Amino acid sequence: MAAATDHDLDDSRPLPWTPGEGPFRIKGVAYRGHLAYVAEHVPGGVEEMLAGFKDRRIAEFFQQKFLASTFYDIAPLVIAGYVCARQCRRTFFDFVKVRSRYQAQQDIGGIYRMLLKLTSPATVAVRLPAVSSQYLDFPGDAKAELIDKQHAVLSRTELPLMLKTWFTLVYETYVDVTLTAAGGRSVLSRTSYEPDQPLRGYETVKFRCEVSWQ
Repeated sequence: MAAATDHDLDDSRPLPWTPGEGPFRIKGVAYRGHLAYVAEHVPGGVEEMLAGFKDRRIAEFFQQKFLASTFYDIAPLVIAGYVCARQCRRTFFDFVKVRSRYQAQQDIGGIYRMLLKLTSPATVAVRLPAVSSQYLDFPGDAKAELIDKQHAVLSRTELPLMLKTWFTLVYETYVDVTLTAAGGRSVLSRTSYEPDQPLRGYETVKFRCEVSWQ
């Protein structure tokens, strides 16, 4: 699992761009899932989350109507993880994992149910990079290599360094939920990174997640 670094996007410093105008975007279904989870499971709900943003522009950004298939700046969603973690008295790591588990469970029966058709853990594993690419609009070559019936390597190039920790938490949780739902047991992910070429003026890494199950 990724360890937080000084490169990570967080709410301890201003965003490097105006909220809503960032170069890296995610589908609105992720925002809709986040708001639904906050309304139901986070103390104080959406109202307290909005009050918790240090940058009031992010609170304003969150008050729009999010369309499931439209792409939006990913940064406010990442920052919301820190705000909601404080509301829940959890760490950022714990909150993002719990929230991601909720999203993955929703996707299995919802918008990505065909891509995540639970025929076998191996089938689901090789489809996960496609799901990741459906969510995100920034470049990057997402691949899956099935090593054997219980072992796969999932990878992505040009992952923005500032999103590395958040992305890893979401990805590893998604792997665990979907492979377990497909019948896998003792799902284990080992993630590593290598420097990659800059993307849109920002540092990136090559992301590699080695997955095994029983």
